[in-house]
Amino acid sequence: MSHLTLNGTRDDRQDMCLARLGATNEDLNSTIAVENSCGVIWDGFNCWGPAIPGSRVFSACPAAKGMDITKQAYRNCDSSGLWLSKDGVPDERGWTNYTPCFTPEILALIKKLYSGSELEAM
Repeated sequence: MSHLTLNGTRDDRQDMCLARLGATNEDLNSTIAVENSCGVIWDGFNCWGPAIPGSRVFSACPAAKGMDITKQAYRNCDSSGLWLSKDGVPDERGWTNYTPCFTPEILALIKKLYSGSELEAM
């Protein structure tokens, strides 16, 4: 089942990314290498890269419930040309920070969820 967005279906965007990469569905879970840079990758919401080593790249937030489409998500490319994980460790797939995309209401819910109890979050 496709997830509808303002820019067509998620599947349509994935297909466009794959076409841009010259890739197939088997390549979805790997980074397509681009010489001397972090490779192009589909993260499930956006098509990223290639990126210059040591850079941070930005993309519009996805049009999804609880997201602010006026904001931008980002990924970090380390100096060796690998995407960085959430912990800042070089990783082939890397991690996309969608936190800036969340509306204040969603951020408050996440804070409550990870605080341990509802009372502590207040």
